[in-house]
Amino acid sequence: MLTGPPPLLPRRVTTRTFRIPGFLLTVCGLVLLCVGLRVFLTQGSQIRVTAVVLAQRCHSQFDSGDNQTEIRCDAVVSFIARGGQVIITAVTDAFAAEIKRTGQVKTIELRYDANDPWHPDKQSNYMSAGIFTLLLAVSGVALLPGAWMAARADRIAARVNKRNGLPAS
Repeated sequence: MLTGPPPLLPRRVTTRTFRIPGFLLTVCGLVLLCVGLRVFLTQGSQIRVTAVVLAQRCHSQFDSGDNQTEIRCDAVVSFIARGGQVIITAVTDAFAAEIKRTGQVKTIELRYDANDPWHPDKQSNYMSAGIFTLLLAVSGVALLPGAWMAARADRIAARVNKRNGLPAS
């Protein structure tokens, strides 16, 4: 007498089993690659400047990334753009450590696009080369196997079905 569940019979594998996950991996890899390239390459064209902090207001803010409460500051800043014009604008959610004090003067390091100095970015928004390399590696890990799996889905499914003793199609 047999006891226990009946043995599982091998199921026929379709190309969809490999094509859909391959397609999803490829799309995820492409999205990561595009985001990384767009952010990193546009940063190189930005102009670095040290701005004078005219006024600041700091507050506690919860950061879900590291699950801690941090001090963030909103500041009104002034700097001279490359064209010689004086820009007075606001910077929001800067880390308190980003605002440096030298004597009576408070400064913050900023970056701005040459054609739009009115909307500068804080240095903490900067993507380092290490993070960019990591993002490229992760996108490659998703993109290459995903594209390979999607392109070879027919062959992979046929090989799995043959190994299980099932008809290929």
